[in-house]
Amino acid sequence: MSWEDRDYPAGGGGGGRSGFGRPGGDWKGVRPTLDNPMSWSVWIGRYFRVDVRLHLMLILFIVIELLRAGATEGGGFALYYTSIWVLSLFVIVLLHEFGHVFACRMTGGEADEILMWPLGGLAHCRPPDRWTAHLWTVLGGPLVNAILLVSFALVLGISQRAWLGVAIPSPFAPAPSNWFSAAPEWARMIHLAAWINLILLMFNVLVPLFPLDGGRILQALLWPKFGYIRSMRITVRVGYFGAIVMGVFALAAGEQLGLTTALLLFSIAVFGGFTCWTTHKQLEFAEEIMGFSYDEYALKLGKEVEKEREQKRGPSARTLRRQQKRAEQEQNDARELDRLLQKIAEKGMDELTAREKKWLENQTRKKRQEGS
Repeated sequence: MSWEDRDYPAGGGGGGRSGFGRPGGDWKGVRPTLDNPMSWSVWIGRYFRVDVRLHLMLILFIVIELLRAGATEGGGFALYYTSIWVLSLFVIVLLHEFGHVFACRMTGGEADEILMWPLGGLAHCRPPDRWTAHLWTVLGGPLVNAILLVSFALVLGISQRAWLGVAIPSPFAPAPSNWFSAAPEWARMIHLAAWINLILLMFNVLVPLFPLDGGRILQALLWPKFGYIRSMRITVRVGYFGAIVMGVFALAAGEQLGLTTALLLFSIAVFGGFTCWTTHKQLEFAEEIMGFSYDEYALKLGKEVEKEREQKRGPSARTLRRQQKRAEQEQNDARELDRLLQKIAEKGMDELTAREKKWLENQTRKKRQEGS
């Protein structure tokens, strides 16, 4: 559902300065400690150099949903479909977070951890300190949902020969009952996954609630015009409004949405509002108490971190080509100098052409500048 950049650029928890972040982070990749509820998680594997952790509250949420489904009338049927949607939701959210990870890496950043928790997922990303890198990092998640949407639509549309409402599900209405009752089981499962994927895509892109993807997209688009700090302030204000609207909607439409959906929306609203508040306080601390312009400080420090990253991963192909070209030029200059010195020794200075004399003057001037 979201991705996270470090709250502070230097030292401190998390293993030193491995990347540069600004006010606006929402979770640090810390190890489990009793005093930090966000760290109450278990490690479930490492994939593509990314540690995936499962929050204990998510485990509790899944168990409760399965127990509720099993306790209803016709419990076996309800338990079966609840298991399907829980599994589909988990896999789609996890793929969404990997979209953030791979997009961040493609921009030259670092990403090494994903936390799956009841409100979605949090990818621990550290993109380079420029608005385009942040924008591509946040778009990586919805792009995965878009690819899944097209894939599901092609599979269902071609196999079932039913497009609107089936291959392309409506977010506001279930599949047509005549198709659903006659469809094979595998097609129903894909349709359910497609519907969940569509809801997640719309929710993440259209809701401008920070730190969800919609809020981060808004902030990244405002960044080049207003600078990081002002764009973040605007995004936080919009996030406050979005949190209030979502919270009121969840309370007002709770009966129509169902207890689980209403509680989930209300929790996301509270989480978003709290994140906006903490981000606002971080901005105030950076600019008012510490007494510096965060944009200027971030630009300087961001260049230092980029230099560190380049040293860790080695010079780029472009840098290597430039170094090779410089070395070849120095070798050619050395050979030419040897030739001219040999010519002067054998025939004298007067035998040099105007071009050769000019070349010697330029080389002499260059060596003097390097020596100074």
